[in-house]
Amino acid sequence: MPYQDQFWKGNLKTYKELLEHIGFKVNVLFGPESAGVKEWQQIPRANFNILISPWYGQSIVEHLQELYGQPFFKFPHIPIGANETEKFLAGVLEFARQYDTGIDYEKAQAYIKHESRAYYEEIDNLATFLLEFRYGLPNHVHVIHDAGYVVGLSKFLLHETGIVPKEQFIVDNTPDEFQQSIRMDMNNTSDKKKIPLVF
Repeated sequence: MPYQDQFWKGNLKTYKELLEHIGFKVNVLFGPESAGVKEWQQIPRANFNILISPWYGQSIVEHLQELYGQPFFKFPHIPIGANETEKFLAGVLEFARQYDTGIDYEKAQAYIKHESRAYYEEIDNLATFLLEFRYGLPNHVHVIHDAGYVVGLSKFLLHETGIVPKEQFIVDNTPDEFQQSIRMDMNNTSDKKKIPLVF
């Protein structure tokens, strides 16, 4: 969401690139990746919409579903790192199977595997460096952010860097009706311990 998230331009650019690489035609409504009014005019033609958020934007995709009969795929947090990005892309592909999208699923899967290998090669290089010079690196972390980032960052830090999330603080005034689903998403971060979450 522009100006709610300081990284919105880069996030939208990356989502668009990833989705286009697996075969989708993507309309981005805001920022430098948008074609402006032309993109907005395409809204009624979309096969479906994608919501990457635990709650903000939900009323918009529900309105589009009601107005144009467009279903929506929801990913409940920012996909940070390879694990969550793979889950996000696999979820979009599985959702798209229900609709006539013309996606080449084998080609899409090959792209995801290729990018994942490249990512883990870089992580492996970083891990080698960090293990050699681990002096002073934290072994646990507190995250203070909005609802979209807290869960995504916690999952990334725990599963891809080995840094254990302690209390996590959500500061975006999340409506009560969405707090339980965010707690469940956070509880799915670790099967070994519960990560405390404060709204």
